[in-house]
Amino acid sequence: MFVYAVKSSKLKLFILIAVVAAVVIAFLFVAADDAPAAKDGAVCLKAGNSEERTAFLSQFGWEIDEDPAEVAEIIIPTEFDNVYESYNEIQKNQDLDLSLYKGKRVKRWTYNIKN
Repeated sequence: MFVYAVKSSKLKLFILIAVVAAVVIAFLFVAADDAPAAKDGAVCLKAGNSEERTAFLSQFGWEIDEDPAEVAEIIIPTEFDNVYESYNEIQKNQDLDLSLYKGKRVKRWTYNIKN
């Protein structure tokens, strides 16, 4: 049997807690990525809320009205016709394959561009 005793004071305990808190805060600060574009210059595709949609569109230099001009709920067809196939080819070139969403109900936000 091996016994190890540690004598600690309140000051040492406080310093340990402060160091751990500083490391956690530093990790959260570094891990938080509020920039609209990815660090490697790629386009950020996040658009889950109004702020993310505004940031997405601003990546392309567009200034938009805060409120969308239209919000429409649409269903992407389960079978693509020629128009959808052509449009999906354009999207695939941008790594945005719509065929993954066949038959899904989605929302489309339309914004007025100021510039």
